[in-house]
Amino acid sequence: MTGAGRRVSFYPMPSRVLEATLADSHRVPAMRAHLPALDHGLMDPAPVLYTIRINGHLGATILSAFPAMTPQLDGANTVLTGLLDRSALYGALAEIDALGLDLLEVRQLTPDRESPAPGDSRSS
Repeated sequence: MTGAGRRVSFYPMPSRVLEATLADSHRVPAMRAHLPALDHGLMDPAPVLYTIRINGHLGATILSAFPAMTPQLDGANTVLTGLLDRSALYGALAEIDALGLDLLEVRQLTPDRESPAPGDSRSS
């Protein structure tokens, strides 16, 4: 029976002992040092020419989400072409996902190749 001013403890041991027990039993194993990345300390490489093929004809409003890219209609698809660094490429892909667009292809063009001509199905 508990009185009006009496405190009821749900743990049968003193709080200092309980904290030490919990600390010992709930440790998270971790590496003391991280493994070096291959490009550790280097900045992103220079921008590269990419084409991104999206299913359907995109209107002006949706195309405004890709100001760094030039649109071109290719049959039933829209091809976006532009010089993008890694973060800009990931940003464009995230925007395509956020808009619910149907991504068909991402192609990095080599310096000796230009944007694919309409109907060009060659892969690099």
